[in-house]
Amino acid sequence: MNSVTAANEEQSTEIILTETNNNDPDFLPEEDTTPGSPRPRTPLFKPAYAYLSGSTVSIDFTVTFSTVVVTVTQAVTGEVVATRTLFNPSTLNLSLEGASSGEYLLAIEADAILLEGSFTL
Repeated sequence: MNSVTAANEEQSTEIILTETNNNDPDFLPEEDTTPGSPRPRTPLFKPAYAYLSGSTVSIDFTVTFSTVVVTVTQAVTGEVVATRTLFNPSTLNLSLEGASSGEYLLAIEADAILLEGSFTL
């Protein structure tokens, strides 16, 4: 293995997570659409960040949750390839070594929050 290949294997790609708040209709604030009115800005808050490096999914939690369930599902077949239940996690490294190449779905459930993303192995 040359140094370029080794450097590429160590790079990670962010898995973009979208958030659902348990179907709470108050989750997204209403905007004032009056012409000329200032547009409200809220900070972009992410309770977790996920990354793919080789066949390992890494999750960094920015909030302390009492219980978190992480599930990785093969997108085409719906087969659950990995699941973990964690208590007060700050990070998780989940190896998918041996999983076939293809599209996968990542679900992170904590309290009333569901974070979902997809990635390709």
